[in-house]
Amino acid sequence: ALRRTASVGQLAFLAGLWALALVAQRVGLAADAHFLFIAFLPLLGAILFGERLAFPLAVWLAVVSAFLTPGGAFPTLLVVLTGGTVAVLTARAFQTRASLLLAGLLGGAAGALSFAVYTALAGGFGTLSVAVSLAWILGGGLLSGILALAALPLAESNLGFLTEFRLLELTSPSNPLLQRLLLEAPGTYQHSLIISNLVAQAVSNIGGNALLARVGALYHDVGKLRRPQFFTENQLAQDNPHDRISPHLSYLIITSHVRDGVELLREYGLPAALEPFVNEHHGTTVLAYFYKRALESEGSVQE
Repeated sequence: ALRRTASVGQLAFLAGLWALALVAQRVGLAADAHFLFIAFLPLLGAILFGERLAFPLAVWLAVVSAFLTPGGAFPTLLVVLTGGTVAVLTARAFQTRASLLLAGLLGGAAGALSFAVYTALAGGFGTLSVAVSLAWILGGGLLSGILALAALPLAESNLGFLTEFRLLELTSPSNPLLQRLLLEAPGTYQHSLIISNLVAQAVSNIGGNALLARVGALYHDVGKLRRPQFFTENQLAQDNPHDRISPHLSYLIITSHVRDGVELLREYGLPAALEPFVNEHHGTTVLAYFYKRALESEGSVQE
């Protein structure tokens, strides 16, 4: 769960999206040879898969776009390569989805600047047509940011992509499930905050996905919401209901919070990548405290 991977369905979605985008870009070039918005693909790729995939994609799209452009292939190659590279570099520089618009605009500005420098070196800078071309390139950059922003929720909701944007949103105390945990099981909420920070540091030290680990740890105990008073961190009045029931029933209540946690994650529509953190955090060893209580009362108990 800590590694970034892609399923066949996810890759098929991206392949289909790339094909549609190339067709749309070819139509856009009919309006103006400098209306280049294809950089939204490496921008989206940087968010979904990281820069290592997005940079080769930017190079490939620059070459393809150059072949699609009727005449003036080198300026197109230069604009798309420069704009796509800058968009990829800035895609994850900020922590909000709106940053995609800024990344697209910065990519467009970088593409426009490279075109201006190329035109100046060729001795054609200063004409009205160059100014119009620069406006088209900037507009294409902004459109690439808009397209990436529009495609991202589709990839997240329908194909199971889990982006850093989504993970950061899940850390907000305003999340409905965390709100419930804070209000109904405040001790568990504080415990989860401490564990999430410890886990994030540990996973970061071994080179894993620290943000995913942090979020998973933050939600690992949400199943305690079903019966918060049966867990010691929420027993503020020193009243322990386990004192009034059998250790066998206590065992069932304690271990059931794992199953309850998975059910709550699904009920609130949280990503499936968080479920292993809930399923696996409790381990498989004996619940020593209740096992000893059962031994004291019954003499012989199967572990």
